[in-house]
Amino acid sequence: MRPGYSRKRCVDCGATRATALDGFISTNGLCKRCGLQRQLDNVDGIAGRSGPYFQRWRLGICISQLPTEVVGSLYAAGLFSSESPRA
Repeated sequence: MRPGYSRKRCVDCGATRATALDGFISTNGLCKRCGLQRQLDNVDGIAGRSGPYFQRWRLGICISQLPTEVVGSLYAAGLFSSESPRA
C-alpha cells in the first residue's frame, strides 16, 4: 500500500468507513468485526491444530528449520497447501 493512503472498504465484508464499527478500517483493509473474527479463527486453528492458518504456521516452522531441498520435496508431495486461508 502506498504511503499516506487510507483504505476506504473492508476487504472481507465490503463495509465502508461509514458503515463499519467506529468508522475504522485497518491498514490491512479490515473493519474491526472482520479483523477480530480473523484473529479468533487464527488462534482457534493453531490451538486446535487444524485449518488453513495452522497449515500456514506449520509450513513457516518447517521452512525455518529444514534445508530448502527438504521443504521443496514436502511441498511437491502435497503436504502443504499453496492456497491462502482467505482468498
